[in-house]
Amino acid sequence: MRCLALTETMRGEPAIELRAEALRWCENFWTENSPQGRAVLTIAPGSGAREKNWPEEFFIAVANWWRERTGGITVLLLGPVEAARGGIDRLREHCLAVGDLRLSQAAALISRSAVYLGNDSGVSHLAAAVGVPTIALFGPSDPRQWAPRGGRVTVISRHIHCSPCSTSIMKCCPHRACLSELSPEEVIDVMSQLPELASLTRWGAGITV
Repeated sequence: MRCLALTETMRGEPAIELRAEALRWCENFWTENSPQGRAVLTIAPGSGAREKNWPEEFFIAVANWWRERTGGITVLLLGPVEAARGGIDRLREHCLAVGDLRLSQAAALISRSAVYLGNDSGVSHLAAAVGVPTIALFGPSDPRQWAPRGGRVTVISRHIHCSPCSTSIMKCCPHRACLSELSPEEVIDVMSQLPELASLTRWGAGITV
């Protein structure tokens, strides 16, 4: 909530308990796909509506920055909606893509990340609930109503004259400036300020997954 300068205290922070079988699955996943000590950024590029999604090329820019900044990897979380809609083929080339996960497996995977980045989506709420540093990108929807709750949540939203807007307007918006004008540089700048990134450099210590 820091980027929105919200003063109202959010009560009742969500929290979930990870299932033992999901944690075992996650351990096997990291053993197979991620060398120990590499910093992991998890990205979920989808949402319930295409109009709420940050542009693919912007996610690519962040993934490339993460690799250069930390020497780490980006995990791309994909659900059936993203697979059906498409539009993420280029992003796949820059990430370790994983899909067809149960909700418990997705929660366990996110919990082992240094940072999570996503749109206004259920997965972003899941990331907040498992307690990882969560950056949620909001465009047409109102973050005061829909943003994930938690002490490690940062919401980034462009304050333009027409946002937030209704679903009917969102569907026919000709410019999507609330997201198209939210540059990768702005998101990277916010991410760089996270305390968790202070020690994550290409030549420094990463995190153990």
